[in-house]
Amino acid sequence: MLEQALATGAAVQNMLLSAQSLNYGTMWRTGDMAYSDVVKEGLGLRSEDVIAAFLYIGSIGAEPKARPELDYSACCVEWNG
Repeated sequence: MLEQALATGAAVQNMLLSAQSLNYGTMWRTGDMAYSDVVKEGLGLRSEDVIAAFLYIGSIGAEPKARPELDYSACCVEWNG
C-alpha cells in the first residue's frame, strides 16, 4: 500500500512538471472533495477508493499574485552537522 501511494504521488508530480514544461498552469488539490462519497460515486468509485489528487491544468490567464516573503527564522535553524 505504501509503495502504491508513493508511486502515485511521484506520477502526479511528474504530470504537473510535464504540463508546466509546456507552459501550462497547474495546481494539485485534494481537500474535502477527495473524501466525499458523493464525489466518489459521481466518478464511479467505491467509498473505500482513495482520490490522490485533483489536477487543475490550463492556460495561464494572468501573472501569479505576489506572495509575502516568509521568515523561516521563526521555525528553522541552520544545521552545521
